[in-house]
Amino acid sequence: MNILSLFVVVPVLMIIALFLVNGMKAIRTVMVTGASILLVLAGILTVQFLQLRGAGVVDEMLFVSSTLWYAPLNIAYAVGVDGISVV
Repeated sequence: MNILSLFVVVPVLMIIALFLVNGMKAIRTVMVTGASILLVLAGILTVQFLQLRGAGVVDEMLFVSSTLWYAPLNIAYAVGVDGISVV
């Protein structure tokens, strides 16, 4: 799974978990855990992005992933990151 796809999956899992827990403490735990995971992912993404740029990769978009969901309507799931998105 592409690291950018995790930026979509983790918040969805957080929302699902919020419906399954009761009490403010459990809700806070879910949110802090999810936010911490997203923070770590952002750090990993930034480091990997800078390493690729430092290695001389000059592609416009990095970490590109595209999956066709529904061919008759040409609906696809596509993610990628450029320098502005990392900042």
